[in-house]
Amino acid sequence: MSNVLFGMKNRNTIVRILLIALSIAGIIIMAYLTYLHYVPTPPDGSVCDIGEGLSCDVVNKSAYSEIFGIPMSVLGILYFILVATLSIWRYNIQTLSFIALFLIVLLGPSLYLSVVSKAVLENICIFCETSKVIMAGLVLLSLYGASISQVRVQRIWIAVALAITLAAVTYFVHSWTITEPFTYSGNLQLWELFK
Repeated sequence: MSNVLFGMKNRNTIVRILLIALSIAGIIIMAYLTYLHYVPTPPDGSVCDIGEGLSCDVVNKSAYSEIFGIPMSVLGILYFILVATLSIWRYNIQTLSFIALFLIVLLGPSLYLSVVSKAVLENICIFCETSKVIMAGLVLLSLYGASISQVRVQRIWIAVALAITLAAVTYFVHSWTITEPFTYSGNLQLWELFK
């Protein structure tokens, strides 16, 4: 019996450390993307401008990189901070279930933006896509740590439905506010919608 308990405790420690490490990696990536969003593009491009069709600058400075004037990377910093904070101070089955369901919901608009970056902007942001892989990894780790049997299937389906809804809302907000897809400076701001 003690081997089983030791194994569970050891598993939870590993999951917790991985959740914190991936969250910190996500914060660093999102902070760099936020920095890139605001600074002028260097003549040689940024670190992740690899070549034709692989440009963080094109994607990160496009109109689609913001919602209501807030860069998506800033929102990314906030949710990675939330996951790290919960993993450090409130690590339990309920928190792991929340993290998994919360990130499933947030993957909806993130995956919508992946489609937009490829279909509309014809570029892929390597760091943006890496952050989505980190989010998916956090979902899987949270489900594993919570023992997937503890997370009800209905809640997962509700999270998926909310993800699709949030992706649709992001689409409609972008279609109302984007006037020039390749620059965010021409976007309508939140307060301009109510004039």
